[in-house]
Amino acid sequence: MEKNELEQRIREILKKVKSQNITLEEIYQSTKIVYSPEIAKQMDIIIGNLVQENKLEPLKNARKNLMGTPLKYRIVRYQKDYAETKQEIMQLHEKINVQYYLKHPEEYEEYRDEIFKINNFIALEEKGQTLTVNERSYQIWKDEKKLKQQENILKKLGIGFKELNCYETYEPFFYFENNQYNEKNKKVLIIENRDTFWTFKKIAEKYQNFYLIIYGEGKKILNSFEYIENFNIKKETDILYFGDIDYEGINIYVSLVQTYSDYHILPYVVAYHKMIELENNPNQIKKKQNKREDYIEVFLNYFDEEDRKKLRNMFENNFYIPQEILNYEEVEKIV
Repeated sequence: MEKNELEQRIREILKKVKSQNITLEEIYQSTKIVYSPEIAKQMDIIIGNLVQENKLEPLKNARKNLMGTPLKYRIVRYQKDYAETKQEIMQLHEKINVQYYLKHPEEYEEYRDEIFKINNFIALEEKGQTLTVNERSYQIWKDEKKLKQQENILKKLGIGFKELNCYETYEPFFYFENNQYNEKNKKVLIIENRDTFWTFKKIAEKYQNFYLIIYGEGKKILNSFEYIENFNIKKETDILYFGDIDYEGINIYVSLVQTYSDYHILPYVVAYHKMIELENNPNQIKKKQNKREDYIEVFLNYFDEEDRKKLRNMFENNFYIPQEILNYEEVEKIV
């Protein structure tokens, strides 16, 4: 092996070693070269060069080999001087919290351009009309996705979309609003599947049992639920969720509860009970679904002992019941 090639390999090894110290034997082993007198001479020269460059520092009292080369070294890590960078960070706008980047100046240098543009906008006295996040992002970077992608930087700067005079938009859900509903406490129902949504819509029109029926569209509701802010629904209102009795249906429900914990979201127990009552011979789940035992337990806690036993047996045997089992006639029996 050529001396230059061997030296380059050793330099690469030193960069990757996580330990603070390294022995001459470990260097030999890492290079995977066979010892020979010629290699030993090359190694002695290379180690000497690294010591001269302050890349390696022989440990005090370290033993030496027959050539006088110390057998143990401390790897000297390069420490960059971030004094100027920290001074620059201190000049950021007073509304920006600089503490994180003062502790991580190397990260500040990596995202300097993004931070500069955020800082320049914060410094504007007149920020104009309130825009959506994507509109503001395009205004600042000419990239409508950039701001959402750099949201972690905003958090580290201690600011949010409010300081950038913009707001997040959310996808609306499809819904039926019953304007004939007269009760003060507005009852809300979220339904996972489309056919069942239309069935409950007809029932609500006839019996006035729900003010708002939302078509969840499976997992979509996890992103679109915020649209409920457009309705006069109090946070303490019982919002009932009704989906398939399978792993995915339960995952959607529990995820919805966790994501929007300010709201009082409950499973529509009466409807689930009717499903269990109607189906004595459920089918097995055909497609692979994510089974979350912890989510199942959260769901089961809302049911009485008899229904819990039946549901647990279903999940243990990989059975499911689609909510379409509740047709119009069956739904009429539970309103």
